Amino acid sequence: MNTGSLYQVKKRFWLLFPTMKTTHIYSNYRTSDQAKLVTRRYFKENNLNVTYFSPDSYIVLLEDNGNYKKVLTSEGLIGWTWFDENYNECFEEVKP
Repeated sequence: MNTGSLYQVKKRFWLLFPTMKTTHIYSNYRTSDQAKLVTRRYFKENNLNVTYFSPDSYIVLLEDNGNYKKVLTSEGLIGWTWFDENYNECFEEVKP
């Protein structure tokens, strides 16, 4: 992935954490119900504002720190998620 590029999310629901330090390695889920359940749990247990972004949404990669990625979502949210090269097929770069 290229910093500053726009991507369409093709697969999975991705958790969005407020800081890189709070980002959890298990950051993606197959269904929105799973993602909603986990975000509620993080908020309740850790008082963290954890959200998620979904397939068919768009993100801009703002910062790439290895497997930690800082993104801006099409909903205007900024946060951190985690994925390695095994998940690259979940994102498709949008060409102008």
